[in-house]
Amino acid sequence: MDNFDLKKYLVENKVTRNSRMLTENENFSVELLVPTIYFNVETGELAKSEYDFGAESELEDMDITSYSDGEELIEWVFDNNYDTAKSFEREYPGLFKVVKAPDSVSMRVFLEKLNINPEDPLFASAIEAGNIEEVITLLIDTAGNGDTENPFDGVYTQSDFSEAARAAQFSEEMIDELLSMTPIRTLEKG
Repeated sequence: MDNFDLKKYLVENKVTRNSRMLTENENFSVELLVPTIYFNVETGELAKSEYDFGAESELEDMDITSYSDGEELIEWVFDNNYDTAKSFEREYPGLFKVVKAPDSVSMRVFLEKLNINPEDPLFASAIEAGNIEEVITLLIDTAGNGDTENPFDGVYTQSDFSEAARAAQFSEEMIDELLSMTPIRTLEKG
């Protein structure tokens, strides 16, 4: 009984479903790699086509839902649970990608490396939410050069963003997502 972990037990048995303090969920997003993902409610399987579950005549008797948005998938299939999403990602490769959002400490390090004060109240909610898209939008507004097509041209390079993300210990998936964002993707590499 010395090794009994009450918190782990409660989380695993979903006793804490409505308690934010006891859940071990991570802040994450899901990027669909196909236009629509189908979920067979009865079997718990995912597929890129409803016909992967059977012939058209068989489909009428099946409870199949479709998702074209990662947020819906997170809520209805993964029950807002990062580990569940990662498990499905491993079991069904090529359907979607799970991207873990950076925590607030990582976001602060990222901004510091870009010479932005992370204590600036403008960035507070984006930092706490781990919302990299909002942080980039705020960077465009505050540190950008005013050019709508290339707001960071002459201000930052791709390497600046890459080095800041690595210093902040962002996941490789997060770094890839960051570098693929339009205002960053169009920058010089060096």
